[in-house]
Amino acid sequence: MVKTQDRQVHEDRRENAMTLRPQVWLGDVVTVLDRLQIKDDRTMKHVAKVLGFELAAASRAPQRHAESDDRKGPTKQSPLESIGPPRIEPAQIAVNAVPKLEPVGKDEGWTTSEDWQNVDSLDPPEFRHRHPNLTHRPLFVPIGSPPILSASVSTNGPGGDINILKLVDRLSRALPVKEIPSHPRPSLFRGVRVLVDNGLDMEPFGRDQTDLIRRLKVLVGKSMVETEWYENSPLQGCGFGSVGSWNPFVPPYRGTPVLILGDLGIASGNRDFDDDWLALSRMLARRNSRLLAFIPYPEHHWPSNLISAIDMIVWDRSTTINDIDFRVRP
Repeated sequence: MVKTQDRQVHEDRRENAMTLRPQVWLGDVVTVLDRLQIKDDRTMKHVAKVLGFELAAASRAPQRHAESDDRKGPTKQSPLESIGPPRIEPAQIAVNAVPKLEPVGKDEGWTTSEDWQNVDSLDPPEFRHRHPNLTHRPLFVPIGSPPILSASVSTNGPGGDINILKLVDRLSRALPVKEIPSHPRPSLFRGVRVLVDNGLDMEPFGRDQTDLIRRLKVLVGKSMVETEWYENSPLQGCGFGSVGSWNPFVPPYRGTPVLILGDLGIASGNRDFDDDWLALSRMLARRNSRLLAFIPYPEHHWPSNLISAIDMIVWDRSTTINDIDFRVRP
């Protein structure tokens, strides 16, 4: 049963191959017949049918140069000369193989403007289509940002362990002990002043600036975080509102750290305000205030003349607490 089905499938494929006409031209048929040196009519018709043509019966042409010559022998003839010029017709293709197409009349009315007006209009685009709410991935990993921020803006404060060596030294010299000496302890009690770069170069990091300020307020306390915006340099003017309401920079309370969220002109390559940053660093150093910056660019882009004046930290997801301990000077 299986062999019978396979034979039937083979015969169907063979019949389809013989009935379908590929891109074969009359010149190809003549070339094949000449190359194969086919002489009998039956084989010639079969080959033409395989190539998609039917070889109709034709009368033989007069055989020129076919007479025998006793001295030279019989003249060799080609297969085409032996049967004369054939009349080749295209093979008939099965009618069911090609679908019948019905012409479309102009009077059916489906292309009129009235039909297009009756179609329901698409819904107008919403705000979420124009401004997709993409998932925000902050520059600092959320799970590691509290230790990084705490180590960056903390300062030495009281309340640490008792300094035994200092206490013994005073007692051994018979000096009065007015208070128990203790080791300094990192603390956030002084708060932090945040200077946010509002220039065009930092516009791609606007969400990161807002997110980091929010995290600082949760960590340090909302009332202990002062935020001011600036462009190019805080000494040229800074403030919280619009640019027209900005005032010259006023330093915070003594010992309060100052954090910069900017690129220090790295993106634009503008070094015209480097002197302002150096002057700001000296102003804060006289008040025992630390000046540090979160920069969203790797170290090889940092201004070399500002590295010794500002504690710079790479603002990136690869930053760890060890990098803070290495970069932030006591």
